[in-house]
Order: sequence, then structure tokens, then C-alpha cells
Amino acid sequence: MKFLAVLVALVAVFATVMAQGYNNNDNWGSSSYSAPPAPAPVYPAPAPAPTPYGAPAPSPYGAPAPSPYGAPAPAPSPYGPSARSWY
Repeated sequence: MKFLAVLVALVAVFATVMAQGYNNNDNWGSSSYSAPPAPAPVYPAPAPAPTPYGAPAPSPYGAPAPSPYGAPAPAPSPYGPSARSWY
């Protein structure tokens, strides 16, 4: 009987703790009657940082040679041939 009382107490504590942070706005940790937070401002993407090394040097080997086997074939679709229809 003591075990059952401890179990009921633990379930009650768990339910109370879980109910503290939940509301209908999917906003955990705040009261259910508060307004949702303002969206964060959108800033433009920063410019890339300058590098002290400059542009990369061209390869001493030149451009890569074309493959003797031709262009690579497309990978087969995991959904079967019907998923690769061209329309």
C-alpha cells in the first residue's frame, strides 16, 4: 500500500511539472495567457571575409581530362522506374 502511495505521488509530481511549461501555443516555459514573442529581425547575409591569400593558384596539371568511360549514369530511383518519368 505504501508503494502505491509513493507511485501516485510520483505521478502527481510528474504531471504537475510537465504541465508547468506547456500551453496551446507550443511555447514551452511561459504562461498560456502571454502574447507570443515577436519574430526575430531578418538581417542580410554578411559579406564573405577577405582572405590574405588572394585567389587560388591555377593547377599545374591543367584542367581534368574527360573520363574514358563517358558521363556518369544517373543513379537508379529508390522508388522504381515510374518515379523517373519525364513530362
